[in-house]
Amino acid sequence: MRRHQVLNDVKVASEMRRKSYAASMEAHVSKRDAFIQGVAEKAKAENVKAAGVAARRNAGSPEAKAALYHKLIRADVQRNAAIAAIRAKAISKERAADAASVIVVKLDGIQLRLPPPALSLRLSVVGTALVATATARQAGAAARRAALRAAAHTKVAKANERRAAALTRVGKAQAAVEAKGKAGHARSLISMAIAEGQRLANAAAHSARLIGALGQLAAAEDARKVAGAAAQAKVDAAGERRAATLRQVAKAGIVAVRAAAFKSRREALRTAVISRVEALGNRGVAATERRSALLAKRVETARKHMTATHAKRVVEDMEIKEAASKQ
Repeated sequence: MRRHQVLNDVKVASEMRRKSYAASMEAHVSKRDAFIQGVAEKAKAENVKAAGVAARRNAGSPEAKAALYHKLIRADVQRNAAIAAIRAKAISKERAADAASVIVVKLDGIQLRLPPPALSLRLSVVGTALVATATARQAGAAARRAALRAAAHTKVAKANERRAAALTRVGKAQAAVEAKGKAGHARSLISMAIAEGQRLANAAAHSARLIGALGQLAAAEDARKVAGAAAQAKVDAAGERRAATLRQVAKAGIVAVRAAAFKSRREALRTAVISRVEALGNRGVAATERRSALLAKRVETARKHMTATHAKRVVEDMEIKEAASKQ
């Protein structure tokens, strides 16, 4: 009983979920249709607006179109002039802010003195070593650049040599693989030819054996038929002799008695079969009635479980009373 209740609860819950899902899908479909309708109406309005603008533009005279064109050109020129003026004003402000100004240093109360001799000597000496060695340094730089170019060429030549060696190795490997593949292909062809010859030889031998076996089978079948015909003739002759003997020694009416006994046995067997069929039919009817009663009981139990055991509570009145009591 508990199992049937659980199954019924699961079925009811599944049906409720199905109904909820169907309602949700219907709501989503209606919302989607409304959204599509709104987008279509908006697009229609935009198309009508664009068509009206195009119609008004095409309906104007050439003089009106020319006047509109010149008006747009003047507006663009004025806009560019205003932008240029704003930019010039900003650039002038930046330049005025970046202009060099005089720095005034107050020296009141400060006694000036001569710099140290070492500093004066260091500041008075003007070195010309860079100018004197410029030619030699440039020649050295040119020599180093030439050496670097030569090293780069040497590196490129070595790289080309390594690449050539790698290509040689790759070519040798490819040639070896190709030769190996060709040799394997030739060996496979030879093996296939040998296997095909063996298969054909075996097939020919099998066909020969089959033809011989079929000939032997046909001969044996003919011999068996001849032997069977002879045996059947013997059986028929023996049956005739036995029937004649029985007819000579049999009493009058024995055949009718045997036939009546056979009929009685057959009728008894038929009656037993009919009675068994009727018993099975009665069992089926009883099982159908029990099943119907069980289904009715389940339906009644399901209805009882679907009915609420208490009256519906009115929550709104309780909320109003609680609010009034709080006030």
